[in-house]
Amino acid sequence: MKEKNVVINDKLGGAGSLPIKYVRESLRETDNPIIKFLRTYLGQILMACVTFYLVKRIIVKKIKGILTPVLIGGGIIGEDKSLALACSLEIITLAAFLLYMKFAEGRSFDAMGFIKKDILKNCLLGLLAGFGLFSVTMLISVFVTGGHIEWSGSIAPWYFFVALFCFIIQSSAEEVNGRSYIFLSTARKHPDWASALISGLFFGGIHLANKGVTALSTINTALAGIIFCLLVILLDNLWFVCAMHAGWNFAQGNIYGLVVSGLDAGNSLFNATVESENELLSGGAYGVESNLVTTVLFIILIAVLVILLKKKAKNRNKT
Repeated sequence: MKEKNVVINDKLGGAGSLPIKYVRESLRETDNPIIKFLRTYLGQILMACVTFYLVKRIIVKKIKGILTPVLIGGGIIGEDKSLALACSLEIITLAAFLLYMKFAEGRSFDAMGFIKKDILKNCLLGLLAGFGLFSVTMLISVFVTGGHIEWSGSIAPWYFFVALFCFIIQSSAEEVNGRSYIFLSTARKHPDWASALISGLFFGGIHLANKGVTALSTINTALAGIIFCLLVILLDNLWFVCAMHAGWNFAQGNIYGLVVSGLDAGNSLFNATVESENELLSGGAYGVESNLVTTVLFIILIAVLVILLKKKAKNRNKT
């Protein structure tokens, strides 16, 4: 028996979003008190946090700790490629959430946000959007700090694509966690804006253990999470945001040679320098994601997306 319909005041047009619609149609009523609790705001957050901690902070970290010295010692990978290894192991986190939503909640892939339409197009556009947004952020940051960009060319062609693939795995794991599981699940019975805020705060929270974390880096990461939620509603799929997230991280680490949320990505095409005594401009050890340029651009992007969503909702109501 399908869950009871709930009248929700979706201020951003979430009621008309295909992924949210599919979640509302696919989830069934349950008498299991544990499953009922895990479908609440608090339950969603606790489930996501526990799974994230157990899988990523314990299991994945343990596997990385075993594999890294073996692979480096055997000359299979260099120390500069350890982040790619860590990202590839995120496939465990990705699988954990996909399997839970599929078998514990009975959700289809459509109800997870993976709509079977224009997949390749959305992925390619997402990668370009992530690369473009970070490039603008980086160029402005370089300009205001008096930094520079120079050619490095230290990344091998084969590793260029390996690193991109690994970032796609890592980014998809975080998007399935924060957007597919938390955002879409809570948005089925709660206002879209509130669900986006919860998902954004969770996204900021899971980066608190990263090197060089600051209050501003956490705010910016939360804003990024909100942006991804709004894009899911606007574009009706999760493919775009998974790819956009990967494009942002890949551009940051392996195109421009900057740290990715405080982590060194290794070899890159360029070496960009963003340095200033004022960490509000440079971002400090966390990187560009922790500076005011990113904050301003993210706030502007959120405002633009809200306008587009309201316009889309208005046009939908006319038809």
